[in-house]
Amino acid sequence: MECASHKPCKIRGWCISKSAFGIKENLMQPYPENHLTKKERIFNYRLSTARKLVESAFGLFMKKWSIFHR
Repeated sequence: MECASHKPCKIRGWCISKSAFGIKENLMQPYPENHLTKKERIFNYRLSTARKLVESAFGLFMKKWSIFHR
């Protein structure tokens, strides 16, 4: 990918997913549901909230622009 200066640059970011997907370097997944610490439960809750927010945003985009329908 090129930055505004037309030089190669790295874009950092994370993808969030459900636990069904394989582990990858930039993929955040919830902790398994057995014997979680308080911090792990909080992490799972916040990750789930973020994932739902992104899914809702895509739902709004699909409703507004039919280009996403296939």
